[in-house]
Amino acid sequence: LWLEAVRLELITAAEATPDASDPNAVRLHEAARALVQDRMESALDLLLGLAQDAPDFRDDIGRRALITLFNMLGPEHELTRRYRAKLAGR
Repeated sequence: LWLEAVRLELITAAEATPDASDPNAVRLHEAARALVQDRMESALDLLLGLAQDAPDFRDDIGRRALITLFNMLGPEHELTRRYRAKLAGR
């Protein structure tokens, strides 16, 4: 159920105009737009930065979104392995 909530949050972020004074909202918007434009690695980079820099932002949306994308890509996907290791700090 939380996977669907994250997807909905990303769709909303992609469609909404972010508050330009909130760099975290801007980064989430850019990550969501990258997903819509099928730029997965850019989205993962932005979400990783959000997870590392702002874990309190929207209940850790950066980390939750990364996990959702890892589940979509599958555990053996090269991007999943690489970004999961980065998220873990390895």
